[in-house]
Amino acid sequence: MTTTSPLVELPLLGWLVELLDRALLDAGVDAWLARTGEFLLIASLLYVATSLLVRRGFPLLQGVVRPVVDLLADFAMVLVLLPELAVTWTLTRLRLSLPSVIYLYGDAVYAANTAVKSSAAVLVQVLGWLQRKPRLFVIAVVFVLFLLWNTNTCAPGLDGCVTPVSQWTSDAGSWLDQQ
Repeated sequence: MTTTSPLVELPLLGWLVELLDRALLDAGVDAWLARTGEFLLIASLLYVATSLLVRRGFPLLQGVVRPVVDLLADFAMVLVLLPELAVTWTLTRLRLSLPSVIYLYGDAVYAANTAVKSSAAVLVQVLGWLQRKPRLFVIAVVFVLFLLWNTNTCAPGLDGCVTPVSQWTSDAGSWLDQQ
């Protein structure tokens, strides 16, 4: 049985979990039950924070994403088309015919610019849809973050790396064996 909660390693909230972990263990609460309570507290805080982000942050993103992406895409297009302009200007001054690759290059740059702008429009639509269905999205985000945390967190154990879920189940199994 381990002595510290793997949730102590969380960024931003690790100190809170550590205080709660010490208080619960000092009060005589079993380790697996303390860790379950800590996990539920962190999951609830993460749900509330993500809900606020979806409700307050997405409308801001919707208003900012498309104009900023359009501006950056147009600026990049101008920069990328400068070599074409130089070649075209030079060949025209020399009264030479323009090779078709020049036209092809300009069309490709314009198509890439249009694709980027279309992607921004789709992103704005997706943000709008997610804002209308926030609970499902927020639950999915919290679940994915939990899975990422569980697979990327290791506690030292007898067999090497021990994931937090494995640690919790072994603590719960030890407690059940004692009963």
